[in-house]
Amino acid sequence: MSNEELVELAESLPESLDQVEQLITQGKTKEAMEIIEGREKAEGIEELRWRIVESRCRNIMGEFEQVIEISDQIIKEIEELEEPMDQE
Repeated sequence: MSNEELVELAESLPESLDQVEQLITQGKTKEAMEIIEGREKAEGIEELRWRIVESRCRNIMGEFEQVIEISDQIIKEIEELEEPMDQE
């Protein structure tokens, strides 16, 4: 896919998780990763959801070391989110 086509795809699709997941399901992992990497970072749980989708995409692409790194980061972030709840 050319750069122009990727830009058109990114502009035509609102950057929602559902649409990125559809691209992954359709086997369009490269296009999905372009959107994932080009998006603005979210906060809290929403960011974790994006990271999980990124991990799934990278797993399909065979980028296993990145999957492990992302998974470790997700676990750490979940633990950090749980800390304030444990104190209540």
